[in-house]
Amino acid sequence: MILIQTVFKGDDVRLPLRPAHRELLQGLVEEGILLFGGPFEDASGGALLLDATRERVQAYLDSDPYMTCSDVEIVTFKEWQPMVGTQVAAS
Repeated sequence: MILIQTVFKGDDVRLPLRPAHRELLQGLVEEGILLFGGPFEDASGGALLLDATRERVQAYLDSDPYMTCSDVEIVTFKEWQPMVGTQVAAS
């Protein structure tokens, strides 16, 4: 799994890009890749949890105008290994 955290810099240039961003995210949900995603309550940024390879996630990032505009900065892009929780498969 890949965890992505973003921060919004506050100049709101991302807002006109939001419909295209959400359309791309919905496509990832339909593919079964995006498990969770959304903004933080304080609107300072957001997070995505994806079940895909680094290459597939990078391809998504490269196609998402939200992730390449000056208002959004990716601060975390890490592979993550969940160990506990209701969605963790028994090994």
